[in-house]
Amino acid sequence: MSEESTRFLDKLGPTLASGLIIAFLSATSLGAVAIRDLVVASNVDIAYLKSSLADLRSELEKFKSPGGRFTAEDGAKHETRIEKLENFASKCQESKIRLDIEVQNLKENAQEICGNIQGCLREIHQRELHNGNTGITNPSGNRSWNKSN
Repeated sequence: MSEESTRFLDKLGPTLASGLIIAFLSATSLGAVAIRDLVVASNVDIAYLKSSLADLRSELEKFKSPGGRFTAEDGAKHETRIEKLENFASKCQESKIRLDIEVQNLKENAQEICGNIQGCLREIHQRELHNGNTGITNPSGNRSWNKSN
């Protein structure tokens, strides 16, 4: 060490000098660890890029081989299949819409029929009360029989 460094450390005293030395050594070791981590991370990145490049090369080799090519005929087959599936899907959508409309119409008709039946039953019940014949159409005497039957 130079004489200036020695005088500087003497002025600091043993406590501050040891703290300064420890701080310098810690910074150096942390810097070394950080550099090591960067090297490891870059090695991992390089390995990933190499494996991706190898995969791409193998796919290219498969494409170059005569049996592995995707020909225009294969493309036409796929396009035809896709068109058939799209047509089927659109027909299914149209059928669903038609069925939804029919179900709604059936619900409305069922409500109308149920309303008409209940009106007829009320009229029959009123006639029976007026004539004094109670219980002929409903032997159990239950007034809600028409809703459950």
